[in-house]
Amino acid sequence: MLRVIAVVVGLLGFTSSVAMGAEWGPWPAPKDGSFAAAGFKHDDGGALVIVCNTRARLISILIEEPRARWNKGATMSVTVRSDNGTELKPSTGVVTGPTQLIVQEQATWDLWIMGKANKFFATGVGGYARIFPTANFKPITAPVLAACGDRW
Repeated sequence: MLRVIAVVVGLLGFTSSVAMGAEWGPWPAPKDGSFAAAGFKHDDGGALVIVCNTRARLISILIEEPRARWNKGATMSVTVRSDNGTELKPSTGVVTGPTQLIVQEQATWDLWIMGKANKFFATGVGGYARIFPTANFKPITAPVLAACGDRW
């Protein structure tokens, strides 16, 4: 499991090669087909990436928050709220690096909330909040979900 997290977190390291220009887009993944990913990167390096581990058929959400200084291995509450007010109980993310965390088992519920949004959704973790647009979100993430046997 730690190998999976290391590979997935490594995906965030490729953000400089992704020219998304404030749009959702495909995210670099290992060429062996073990992962499919799509994400959004803010101008300051903050990012949200939806990842499918195609072997385990597990969807995860990666969050990169360059302003943070979290402790590796710590668990943190992650909230997701759509612009229509839809929000569930916070998920639990595990810190994988000082500015990165991953939501695993509860990611599907967070994705459901993101999918309910009309124009934007917000995430909050460790005192930091981000707003992400929904334009192009579902079409770009649909192949990632499909790789894990899911759909919108």
